[in-house]
Amino acid sequence: MLEPPKINNEMKISVVHAIRELAKEDVLASVLTACSEKSMPFGKGCTILCPIEPRLSNRLSKAVFQAPVDFGVVALPIPTWYGRKL
Repeated sequence: MLEPPKINNEMKISVVHAIRELAKEDVLASVLTACSEKSMPFGKGCTILCPIEPRLSNRLSKAVFQAPVDFGVVALPIPTWYGRKL
């Protein structure tokens, strides 16, 4: 089991990158409907992802899980099944 002792700067940076990449993707129709919006384009007026974005928790948890591996804190690779919907 991969359990880093605490959240470190590398994990925080990985989460920021994951949010940045997700923010550039098209917003799902289900999110637009739930937020009563016709569009939510990425850009100057877009400061945060909609908290009901279904991809958010998966992407962020995977980024935090992968960070210790990428930065050499943990030697085990991330399992191939991690981050897939079950």
